[in-house]
Amino acid sequence: MTTAIDDVDNAPSVRRARDLLVQLAATSRLTSDPSAAAPEQFVPHYPSARAWVTHHYSVMYVRRLRNGQRWCARWFEHPEAAMRFEALWRTWEQARLTEFIGTALWLRAELDHHLPILHSDDGPFAGCVDGEHRLPTPALYPVADVPAADVSPPATTSQ
Repeated sequence: MTTAIDDVDNAPSVRRARDLLVQLAATSRLTSDPSAAAPEQFVPHYPSARAWVTHHYSVMYVRRLRNGQRWCARWFEHPEAAMRFEALWRTWEQARLTEFIGTALWLRAELDHHLPILHSDDGPFAGCVDGEHRLPTPALYPVADVPAADVSPPATTSQ
């Protein structure tokens, strides 16, 4: 019996992303195997996502903003944008150390995914227009308190 989760896991885009990540991990010079001889110490090129956005993203991936696309110089005050830039920075740091196709895979799997979301007219900078910073409206999705009796661990399945 398949579930909705199985359908998502088997979607072509999810399989393609999973395959790209497997390729990236397989070609990485870094290792998580503690028994490997002389593991390299990971030293990021940029010390933080803020430094990466300031010195890399904002000068490397410049786009002319048209058709309602948005940017905010105070991107770090937008929680979704800050989270996405943190993810982009961390994955970029790993990809830059991956021989041959690391950066190409990163561009396709990470940047090409997040860039249109970050700059879309309904993305994290939706309220920021003509260089004016506006924080996003809080609580767009109201959430009701879940009664304690309704909170239970997910059921496990035996195979």
